[in-house]
Amino acid sequence: MGGLAGLLALGGAPPLLAQEGGAANAAPAPAARGKEKSQLPPLLVEANRLVEETDKTALEIQELRRKIESEEGVERRVLERQEVEKIVHMLEQIGELVDNVLQQERAGLDTKSLRPLVEATLQSLGPKISLRIEADQKALADLRAEREKVEPEARLEFEQKLQRHTEWLDALYSTFYQQTVWLERMGLDAAAQRAQLSDAIEARAERTAGRVQLVMEGLADLKARVSKGADPAGLQDELALLKVRRDVVTTSLGAIIKVMDELGLDDAKYQQLVITSTGEVTIDIFKKGVVLGLIEQWLERAREWVVRSGGALLMKLIVFTAIVAAFWVLGDVARRIVARMIGAKRVRTSQLAQKILLSMVSRAVLGVGVLVALAQLGFHVATLLTGLGIAGFIVGFALQDSLANFAAGMLILSYRPFDVGDTIEAGGVFGRVSDMNLVSTTVLTFDNQTLIVPNGKIWGDVIKNVTDQKRRRVDMKFRASFDEDVDRVLEILADVVAQHDKTLDDPEPLIKLHELNDSWLDFIVRPWVKTEDYWDVYWDLTREVKSRFDSEGIRIPVPQRDVRTHDADAIRSDSTPAARSGPTRTGTG
Repeated sequence: MGGLAGLLALGGAPPLLAQEGGAANAAPAPAARGKEKSQLPPLLVEANRLVEETDKTALEIQELRRKIESEEGVERRVLERQEVEKIVHMLEQIGELVDNVLQQERAGLDTKSLRPLVEATLQSLGPKISLRIEADQKALADLRAEREKVEPEARLEFEQKLQRHTEWLDALYSTFYQQTVWLERMGLDAAAQRAQLSDAIEARAERTAGRVQLVMEGLADLKARVSKGADPAGLQDELALLKVRRDVVTTSLGAIIKVMDELGLDDAKYQQLVITSTGEVTIDIFKKGVVLGLIEQWLERAREWVVRSGGALLMKLIVFTAIVAAFWVLGDVARRIVARMIGAKRVRTSQLAQKILLSMVSRAVLGVGVLVALAQLGFHVATLLTGLGIAGFIVGFALQDSLANFAAGMLILSYRPFDVGDTIEAGGVFGRVSDMNLVSTTVLTFDNQTLIVPNGKIWGDVIKNVTDQKRRRVDMKFRASFDEDVDRVLEILADVVAQHDKTLDDPEPLIKLHELNDSWLDFIVRPWVKTEDYWDVYWDLTREVKSRFDSEGIRIPVPQRDVRTHDADAIRSDSTPAARSGPTRTGTG
């Protein structure tokens, strides 16, 4: 164990444990030293291994320290990082050694030789760590004093150097706490050391919190300068330095809070400061003191803001509301004027165009009003419009199909192939147009189904507007037997058409013998009617022609079929075709 006491050093001068004689330099004397290693209990074997590994690690730390003294720049920083890792590992080994001693005692093993040496090592660590903390605090203070003398191009590297020293000091405080815990676990009196550590960590927390507040004030001042018109590009270096300082001090305060929490100290206000300065919400926010403190802080800020800016904001909101209301009224007036203009007899516009135009007029006026009102609140309207343009481009790229339907809706609006209320056949559907916007058309079928068809599909296909014209021709075809008198049939058909009160005389109806078939005659009947009377005339004429044909004795031909029958016995006896019966024609005609 003498090697352990003689080689333990926490990174450079002054060493935490120097070879100083006394109990710490006593030669190791495990209870079972005379026995063979294989005969020792496992706990003693583990103790010897830990002693050897701790001595080895201490030697490695001393060797790294010698190399660090002779290096500079990046290589020096790499070695310093390795040194920190080695020291942390060595302290973990000391903690394992403490656990080993306690386990031996619980197992009833003799620790008279090992315990005094471990106790001496722990007791000598405390003052050494305390001295090292004081030395590093002074070195860190000297570095901060040199901050203003550093050239601008070297400031970032200097801040990184400060960060490394700060991290090392935080690690020392954590080590000091761990060493205190080890003393208490060994049953030694550590009350004075715990009180000393509590006072030191509270003082460090207070100083670090002050630095956090200074950095946040610097960032707020930088933000205010930018809002007043300062060039953000010219402040980038200063912003980068402030962010590095903020990260350093908030990280350090977080490490201090961990030690305070272990010591049972009140750290609520420091937790609040970390949350408000970094914006990062941790599990610690659920602590009662932290939550209440944050609420009080937010309420106080809200009260100060209301006192400082509430009156001006209230006046701006009143102005904003008044401007929007005024433009709302103007939009309604503009809508009425446009409605009167497009409603004039000399202006021929579709219902769809009227609907969209009226909606766009009122919304455009209201949109201008909102922009004017936002300008009164201090918003940069040009920047806002630029952002909306970029957002519109992105949204448009994502909604290409919708934009295609929109473009088709604009074309339908311009060329007016149909209007609301028209019966159309387009896009694979047939029905009456019940509604339309710039993206889709709503079609109500005659069996009362509602179909919403994209405008792109309608515009890309043939559009048949059934009700666009005021007059339509009813195309009908009737059959009569081949041996009927043609003139008589034509006379009957003309009389039926002439007697219907909804057929038009101008243009004249067309009634002709259209085609000679094998066993019947085809007559076409094509009267003109008003568009809304189309189906009434079609159905009425069909019924009346059938009735007149029946009353006048005009025969309507029906299809004929040739039915052939065969003698089943002849088929079974393989009789000749001459033995089969001939065809028999059935039907009427």
